[in-house]
Amino acid sequence: MKLVFTAAEVAEALQYPEAEFRQLLPRLETLGFPKPLPGLGERWAIMAVIGWLNQQSETVALPSYTENFGTRPLRLS
Repeated sequence: MKLVFTAAEVAEALQYPEAEFRQLLPRLETLGFPKPLPGLGERWAIMAVIGWLNQQSETVALPSYTENFGTRPLRLS
């Protein structure tokens, strides 16, 4: 079972060329992107990367939803 991503694999998972991922990495880390695992060089825990992506999609989804519908509550009935 694979538990870690290399930099190339993280870049591929994020759909960026590796060079662009490396440029974006400091900015991603300010947004809470996981740091490489201590003692393993440039290897990231797959579950940490997936968890961060899931957290980002939840954070991003709500503002785009409210932009479309304004600030008024929706009536479901």
